[in-house]
Amino acid sequence: MHMKKFLFAFTLLALFSNYSYGRIIAKVVIRSDFNQKYVIDLDHGVAREGQNIFLNEYHGGINQQWFLDIDDIYGDLVIRSCVDPDYCIGLSDGNLTNTKNVVLTKYRLQKWQRWTLFDNIMGTYAGIISCANHTFCLDVENAMAAGIRNGTNLSIWPYHKQKNQNWYFDYKESYV
Repeated sequence: MHMKKFLFAFTLLALFSNYSYGRIIAKVVIRSDFNQKYVIDLDHGVAREGQNIFLNEYHGGINQQWFLDIDDIYGDLVIRSCVDPDYCIGLSDGNLTNTKNVVLTKYRLQKWQRWTLFDNIMGTYAGIISCANHTFCLDVENAMAAGIRNGTNLSIWPYHKQKNQNWYFDYKESYV
């Protein structure tokens, strides 16, 4: 599914559907626009509170697959782990600061666990923007200066629309 189709489906679901608590709409691998061979990965494939999220080369394991879920109450995107969907990509708390580490957290309806997408005009990639503060987004830490390698950390940073802040979604399954 192309990004434009996904964003259109995401918008329709968020605006016009009645959900039970949250609704998984797709299973994806999330690739960095900075270097597409690197994907968002769950450290050691273990789902627990505070577990680090980083980039690794794609190998296809479940720890590199994510459910995209529409939160029923707020209509925002929740990025849930396929290892354990009770856990999602978020921040350790609601204090937003530059380079705040991105971790796995048990979903508790918090703004710092919800995201929205900002796509480019072509619909080929998206910035993953924090609902806690729409000026912050998911960022590949120090990518512009140091590049990417296995274990490169993810953090939040003010959105400047560069490749280290843009993401491609590889769809494994669609539930829409």
